[in-house]
Amino acid sequence: MTQAEQILKRAGAGMAGIFLCAVVLFSLPAQATAQSKNEAVLNLMKVSGMQEGSPRVQMDAYFLHLTALGLNAGEIQSLQNIIGRFFQPHALVKNLQSQLQEKFNRNHADRLQSWYESELGQRAREAEEAFTGDLLKQKVQAFEQSLKKNPPEINRIQIIFRIVRAGKLVDYSINTAETLMMLTFPYMSEARSRALLMEGREYVQEHILKTLLYTYRNFSNEELRALADAEESKAHRWFQRMVRLSHYDALNRAADEGMTLLSKILNEIDSGQGGYTLVKEIFPPGERYRLLIQRDPFLPLVLPQGFNQTISTRTAPGKRGESLVETKPPVVDFAKRFPLIPFELYKQIQDSDPGLFEQLESFGQFFSNERALQQLDEEMLNEKISSYSQLIRRANQMKNEMPLTPLQAGYDQFRLVGMIQKGTQKLALVQKDDQSGHSIKKGALMGPNFGIVEQISPDKIVILEKTRNYAGKILSQKKEIKFTRKKTDESEAPS
Repeated sequence: MTQAEQILKRAGAGMAGIFLCAVVLFSLPAQATAQSKNEAVLNLMKVSGMQEGSPRVQMDAYFLHLTALGLNAGEIQSLQNIIGRFFQPHALVKNLQSQLQEKFNRNHADRLQSWYESELGQRAREAEEAFTGDLLKQKVQAFEQSLKKNPPEINRIQIIFRIVRAGKLVDYSINTAETLMMLTFPYMSEARSRALLMEGREYVQEHILKTLLYTYRNFSNEELRALADAEESKAHRWFQRMVRLSHYDALNRAADEGMTLLSKILNEIDSGQGGYTLVKEIFPPGERYRLLIQRDPFLPLVLPQGFNQTISTRTAPGKRGESLVETKPPVVDFAKRFPLIPFELYKQIQDSDPGLFEQLESFGQFFSNERALQQLDEEMLNEKISSYSQLIRRANQMKNEMPLTPLQAGYDQFRLVGMIQKGTQKLALVQKDDQSGHSIKKGALMGPNFGIVEQISPDKIVILEKTRNYAGKILSQKKEIKFTRKKTDESEAPS
């Protein structure tokens, strides 16, 4: 493997999708303009391509890197068919327009408009929108073969890294993939979905880098530096954050509709009432077989405390000996449907977004009320679930807007290699899979859920993780990173 290819594989960063690389040149002077706020917002959306009919507001980018996570063509096609039924580009555009008007910044808007109207800005947009969907995948695959023969200069790769980091491109891709993977529950376990996301991050990073190398293949290094400068500007970060949030919202809404549809289909199949027509429309033959024959059955009819449908055997009036069956509305397993929110993140939301915090609190109280849940019919319950799911995902996605450190990674990426004493303070020394070393003190935030380092000893680190569940309860669990000897040491140990 060449040095350039090794760097490709080690690439670390964050993803906002190839169609979301709305780059900004921070050095351009702000334009003096008498435009109204609304006119400025509409003009910015037009020149940036964030309007109906543009590739930038379509759903293609969500599926671009799923092959890097190990999903096969049939699985990806199934997800596209489901999301395609409910995805609404016009709602995405309307949401973005509303956000831009609410958080309007005249200087940022003017600088962005100047950039998109510049020659380089127009070339960048044309390159980013030239190929989409499956055609872009094919182009990148062919380009990968040329990279093996003629790897790019290290300097060029480093410039692309800047663009990837500035746009949070990997984080964006993983977040959208996580939302999409919820729709694989009929035939893929939650554990496997989670494993694919954690283990596939490195491959997603590599695929993003190669995609950008292909997209900007006709740009000089000097032009790429200008693109990177633009990506790193305050104006770009202001705009791109709202673009990401608008895409998250549109995808979340479509995914919730998809979850409701899949639940309905599976309930119909399980009850013998049909559902096969929709199965044929959504799932290709191979995935159809997995769904109907090999699937991990959906858990219907379960309320939060774990009781199933109530079946009464009281006799129906006038029909001696026949039983009357009473059933509760079907309710999903809330613990599986609603992801946990890291408690440290939840505390930050209370300060940064009080409106979201109040909504989460209100829904938490509602879903902890067993009696209130039993009084809802199926349609109303599904509406509540959909609304609450969107809020929880919106909260968890705010994690990517927080300043993260290398310690906010999966525990399996860390290895405890030693401990040092600094005055009265103990510091643990850990090494990550990428061979980087870090010192950790008591009280530091660590892990993907912002756990707090509670104990440091020669043989292990103990991290206390607190999370908020769907009912508003704070759950605690302890994670440990134990001291492990290197494999070479283990092989030399006496048997």
